[in-house]
Amino acid sequence: MAVLDVLSPRTGRRYAHRTKPPMLVHLERATKLAPSGAVAFADLSLRIHAGQRWVVFSQERDSRSALLQCVAGLQQPERGSVTIRGHVSWPLGQLPGLSGKFSCAENSRFLLGIYGQRGHLEEELALVQELMGISREQWCGPFSKQPVDIKSSLKLALTLACDFDLYVINDTPLLAFRQSPRWKEPWQTLLERRLQTRAVLSSGVQPVAGLESGSRGLVLTEGKLAMKGPLEECQAYFEAQNSVKDNNWKRRKI
Repeated sequence: MAVLDVLSPRTGRRYAHRTKPPMLVHLERATKLAPSGAVAFADLSLRIHAGQRWVVFSQERDSRSALLQCVAGLQQPERGSVTIRGHVSWPLGQLPGLSGKFSCAENSRFLLGIYGQRGHLEEELALVQELMGISREQWCGPFSKQPVDIKSSLKLALTLACDFDLYVINDTPLLAFRQSPRWKEPWQTLLERRLQTRAVLSSGVQPVAGLESGSRGLVLTEGKLAMKGPLEECQAYFEAQNSVKDNNWKRRKI
């Protein structure tokens, strides 16, 4: 696959001379603590190249969340380093930093001005409005006064309106939104188009549909890297690991 096919226009210009997909994110012996003080992950090294698809398996939600936050550049590890060289999304559907005082329109214009493609602001704003399908009053009203479903749809629409090199996906809010009445064909079509060639880091017990082919996996157990390799092998290892834990828990109850 050509380098520019797996990069957004924003990053593609920088790597136009390359013949191989560049590295987008590099974790080097990174250690991150969870809010509770427990180790979310320790001494973890990972390289994500353009076009690659990774799925993180872990029973500990803090481990999955911390890894996504670090890859997205929203948090820094306590030890080690995280180097970001591409245009990386925030965790899909979990957009931080929206102002409750601003309207949906004002928040969108601000975020797209930073993360969107230069010269395409009005097109991206129109796309967000089209996806959300809300009235002008809701679009221009204070974000804090909007219903929960509109707030959720704005966060997801803004993520999909931007063309990122690497999409960070927490499957929990995405799956929940897919079950809401607001999820319609345009959402699914755009999501599939965005993920078709871009790199993906997906977190969760159930991988996001469509990422199975050619994906890689990594399994975190009590903060340590237990396995890294083909998705099918990692998923089988993770399920077997959970089965052993469930059997041990049942024996303790007897």
